[in-house]
Amino acid sequence: MTSVIGVSGALREIREGQQSLIKIGNAYGGVMAICSLIQPVLKGAFTGSGEVNQSAASVATLREMLNRRDDVIYQAYELIQLVADSMATIDKATASVGGNFDSAKEFLTGKLDEEVNHD
Repeated sequence: MTSVIGVSGALREIREGQQSLIKIGNAYGGVMAICSLIQPVLKGAFTGSGEVNQSAASVATLREMLNRRDDVIYQAYELIQLVADSMATIDKATASVGGNFDSAKEFLTGKLDEEVNHD
């Protein structure tokens, strides 16, 4: 045996890790999809695509209300952009880890074949 858990145990652990990577991939894919749907809506609201009933308030009140709305929308837009950027980073890291798992699995499969053929 190569270690305490042996090659078979190591392969099992790697396979479980690969399943975890699939779950991570599904999770970040969902977040990316949400971000891509929400960002255009928030950006459109930030640029002032809505109309306001001007007879309901004074110009100063309307300006204050619009400024507040624009600030909130812009902040939400920026937060979603940060989430999207973070998810892109996770995507790259996940792909790298996946490659590492594949390499390790190939190595350990070779070792397992050697053990089986040696016995």
